[in-house]
Amino acid sequence: MTPCLCFLSGGVGGGEILLLAIIVLIFFGPKELPRLFRTFGELSRRLRDAGDEFKRQIEEGGRDLEEGIRRSAEDGLMTPPTDASTDEETRSAQATVADEVDREGPDPTPPAGEAT
Repeated sequence: MTPCLCFLSGGVGGGEILLLAIIVLIFFGPKELPRLFRTFGELSRRLRDAGDEFKRQIEEGGRDLEEGIRRSAEDGLMTPPTDASTDEETRSAQATVADEVDREGPDPTPPAGEAT
C-alpha cells in the first residue's frame, strides 16, 4: 500500500499555508521570523536578478549575432550560392572523396558492432 500524498495533488490551499505557517512558527519561534523572512526575500531577489542577468546576456548575444550576420550580408561576405555552383562544388567534393578512397583502399577496420 502506498502512502497517500493527496495534499500534494491539487496545489497549495489555505489549509496547507496555515499548517506550514504554524510549523515554521514552532520551529523558528517568533523572534527569528523577521530574520528568516528577510533572508528568504534577499535570496529570492538574488535569484530573480541572476535570472534577469542571464536573460539579458542571452538576448544581447542574439542581437550581436543578428547584427554580425546583417553586416556580413551587407558587405557581400555572405552571398547565397547559386544552385549551379553548389552542384558543381558537391560533385567536386564527391570526386575528391572517391579518389581518396580508391587510393587508400577499403577500410581495414569493421564498423562498430559488426563481428569480424
